[in-house]
Amino acid sequence: MRLQLLTRPDCHLCDLAAGLLDEAGLLHKVEMVDIESDLQLIIRYGERIPVIRELDSGREIGWPMTGKDIRQFTGGRL
Repeated sequence: MRLQLLTRPDCHLCDLAAGLLDEAGLLHKVEMVDIESDLQLIIRYGERIPVIRELDSGREIGWPMTGKDIRQFTGGRL
């Protein structure tokens, strides 16, 4: 399972999502992606971030999310 956390600079909610990933012991396994560096990501995600995206399946989970939501989303497969 390959995960990305889609973020923006100065995004308080993104910081909270990263904190939840850290509490779940997953932050070091997640690629952080600043959507500001890619016009297509800005168009697609805009203000929807933070979003955790599973690259292999295309599944996504967006804010609001809890640690429990993240654990269910990953199914303990990381």
